[in-house]
Amino acid sequence: MYHAARSIVYAETRGDDYEKHHIIARHLPPQMPNLVKREQQLTNARFLRNEADYDVYPFNFSEWEADAKFLSITASDFVQACEEFALTEGYV
Repeated sequence: MYHAARSIVYAETRGDDYEKHHIIARHLPPQMPNLVKREQQLTNARFLRNEADYDVYPFNFSEWEADAKFLSITASDFVQACEEFALTEGYV
């Protein structure tokens, strides 16, 4: 999701891709459909990833499994939206 977002931000701004994970969601192109939803998806995914990577005492595995399944659906939706946006804007 992060790299899909980076690519359209880079294409839109013609250079600055706001590479920091916690910043890029705020720089998605304003004309992107469902912008608020996409910003929230990216922010939530980063939060879950940080929990998975850095939490010293992880939750029980069934909670992690539910998050992983939900995020796989969200990621697919997000990346597809980025691809459609890039095609619509002529970036691809």
